[in-house]
Amino acid sequence: MIKKMCLLLTFVSLLVLSGCKPPTQGDGPKEISGLHGTIYQIFVRSFADSDGDGIGDLNGITQKLDYLASLNIKALWLMPIQPSSAYHGYEVTDYYDINPQYGTLDDFKNLVKKAKEKGIEIILDMVLNHTSNQHPWFIEAMKGDPKYLNYYVTTTKSMNDTVDGRQVWHRNGKYSYYAYFFYTQPDLNFFNPEVQEELINIGKFWVNLGVKGFRLDGAMHFYATREYPDQAYNWFDNVLFINKLKTEMRKIDPDFYTLGEVWTDANSYSLYYQSLDSALDFDISDLLVDTASKNGNDNYVNKIVRLYNMYREQNPDFIGAPFLRNHDMDRLASIAGIDNNLAKMRMAAEMLLTLPGNPIIYYGEEIGMKGWKTDGTNGWYDETRRLPFIWDDSYETSWINTNINQGVKSPSVQAADANSLWNTYRRILKVRAENKALLYGNNLEPYENNNYRVQGYYRTYTNGSETQKVLIIHNLDITPQNISVTGKILYLTNQETAPETVTVLPSKTTVIIDVTDSK
Repeated sequence: MIKKMCLLLTFVSLLVLSGCKPPTQGDGPKEISGLHGTIYQIFVRSFADSDGDGIGDLNGITQKLDYLASLNIKALWLMPIQPSSAYHGYEVTDYYDINPQYGTLDDFKNLVKKAKEKGIEIILDMVLNHTSNQHPWFIEAMKGDPKYLNYYVTTTKSMNDTVDGRQVWHRNGKYSYYAYFFYTQPDLNFFNPEVQEELINIGKFWVNLGVKGFRLDGAMHFYATREYPDQAYNWFDNVLFINKLKTEMRKIDPDFYTLGEVWTDANSYSLYYQSLDSALDFDISDLLVDTASKNGNDNYVNKIVRLYNMYREQNPDFIGAPFLRNHDMDRLASIAGIDNNLAKMRMAAEMLLTLPGNPIIYYGEEIGMKGWKTDGTNGWYDETRRLPFIWDDSYETSWINTNINQGVKSPSVQAADANSLWNTYRRILKVRAENKALLYGNNLEPYENNNYRVQGYYRTYTNGSETQKVLIIHNLDITPQNISVTGKILYLTNQETAPETVTVLPSKTTVIIDVTDSK
């Protein structure tokens, strides 16, 4: 049963949008309130097992908070933790509870409390576009309950439409229902005000437990093209709902943070900065990986500047969300062109962690974990992109057995190797956390030079009389490159203590220089 949204609701939504302003950031580089820092993405099932059942859990994360704090992580993005009919969690059966394999609500409250004590916030992956087909709402809908039929996109007609080459309409008895991703994930009807109210109440429940933000799964699919047969598609309806959700959450926590998954091109997802604080930056992900895999990219910085300028046009206070890879992608170490090459993985990390915004690290990226989507012959598909974190203690999970990460060293082993990938992450994250020009703002000014192998940019922080300006230079080539810059060296690849001067930048390395007082 598909209802039309009345003009009054649209008008009210527009008023809400116009009345909600993001926290001020002025012209870009100034410090603002809210969440600022590096985000660490965790698949709970694979991260740390506290009770020996082979499955990662919330208490395991709590026990590993010291490890995360040692990397200066400021927020944990937890992939779905609610009860689910699928191993990955993106088929929710109860929005108000914890997956029993992961623990209890009390365990979650304890994690939030202990994390905050270490300066770490919690971001929850919220799956609002669809539920599981085993959710009580959907079960009642398929029984013919008119209330819950209208919670989903349903009709008694036979529907055979495809979208993006996939079958999106599915039959269950006398009803057809829309499910974009998979038949077990029926889409909710966002034209129904009762559905929106339910989702906002769900959000309030978690924010009242201390959650700092949501990662909104599939945010472009709340209202999707050809999803609602009786409605004209308008992508801006997604923006209106996100803003409505954010407005309600900020009544509880004024610094509430929204991170959205809008998996499309940058020209399209930049528009969502009209409501989102951050949008996962898929274009920058591809650019970082492509640049790291090659021996030079004379257009790298120009592309970054173009993207950030485009986002700033939509929202001058946007917070970038750059990342290398995530749970829906093959891991960095396993990508052709990177091929588990330490220098290339290090270069990718240094490019990521010097960009403006809240960079996101996919768990295990810091130790060079591998993983790729398999063809299903062994019963696995995406599971091998989400493998157990490599510990050298009893916390390592064992829910899946594979030798893909055989040979990958644990953090404690890599800590003893000054040139390890883990130590690269530790050093540069420390420098980032200690320097406001790296931590805050979304400005980026190209470093002009005549050597395309050397790519760099300035970042500036200003707050009243306080100012800091840093210069980041990457040598993308396999040969050393000469540079001539004065200032205080903050970071140099593979150096625990930064030298006083740098005139030659070794191959595939990065230098960060404080040039605040340089003329």
